[in-house]
Amino acid sequence: MNYNTSFKVKYYECEQELIEKIKINNNNTHDLGYNAEDVCLICDKLYQDEFCSVFYADDIFDDKIDSGLQKMLPIMKANRDFYNVLRSIKQSICLAVDFIDGTEEDKFNFDINSDYVIFSAMFSFPVFHVIHKCICQQLLNENIEANLLELLREQTIKYVNRETN
Repeated sequence: MNYNTSFKVKYYECEQELIEKIKINNNNTHDLGYNAEDVCLICDKLYQDEFCSVFYADDIFDDKIDSGLQKMLPIMKANRDFYNVLRSIKQSICLAVDFIDGTEEDKFNFDINSDYVIFSAMFSFPVFHVIHKCICQQLLNENIEANLLELLREQTIKYVNRETN
């Protein structure tokens, strides 16, 4: 499997630390030399670089990423606890999405493609730092801590709901 389990993802911690410094400094960003917008730009670039690094990809458009996601999904779904989290997220989305006017084909296509779509969403900026830890635990220990899975579920639902509203 071409997934870099030894890579330490730091973009999220970096962002939180820098935002906290801005808050502590009472938003006097002149003293710090950067502002919240700078932090977002820097951490987004760091996120993209780290996201590429775990798949050994050259950039975010590299086919290694999609290939890696497709190979990783069945490995993760083999973990019963992860699969239950995925199902829970899917149920949450189905409740939030109005399929009343949708055709049976729409519902079927959502069910077929939803695991991959949800799994891909787990690699978004707000959730990547959590899914990376989950994948590393699964690949290295064949087990994922329950509290980490709950955090993954919560953050993925929060992200997906924000994107669909």
